[in-house]
Amino acid sequence: MSMVDKKNKEAFESKEAPVEGSPEVKKQAESATAAVESGTLREAFNVLNEDGESAEDGAESMGHVSEKSSEGKERKGGAAAKGSKGDDEDEAKKAEELRKKLINSKPSKKKMLNDIRKHFKAEQKALRKDLKKYARKGDWHRYNGIVARFRQIRDMFSNFAHATYDALKNAWLNIVHNVA
Repeated sequence: MSMVDKKNKEAFESKEAPVEGSPEVKKQAESATAAVESGTLREAFNVLNEDGESAEDGAESMGHVSEKSSEGKERKGGAAAKGSKGDDEDEAKKAEELRKKLINSKPSKKKMLNDIRKHFKAEQKALRKDLKKYARKGDWHRYNGIVARFRQIRDMFSNFAHATYDALKNAWLNIVHNVA
């Protein structure tokens, strides 16, 4: 008999078993039934385990217990996920309000060009870093893709110089604020 089995046998023998029809047993049974119905085997075991022993200790004595069936799936759809849906809706409403505010705004042409320039300068800085990395590694396919992106940015700047206010505003919304 292993040490774990001896401990469990001693713990079982030392406890006073509650009477079958007592309110204490009914309460435990209801709690365990609710835990099993919710799909959490660990909670059901802890409800039935009177001495506060962890579920892992009890699982050792019972052998290997598989909890793969549906516990993880039900946790995803639990109360935490329902709460986050409300947060997502709030964020979506805020994003929609911001989108409408940006579309209805009338920024100056100079401000929009400066915002676009800042955005592309930051992108070019990151591209230069990648350009050096790919040149060192000899990954010429990606190097060529970065050079092509530099050309696209240069062409966009030349188009912005002669763009109308509406075209520039659409580009500003798409590039700087990711609003389609």
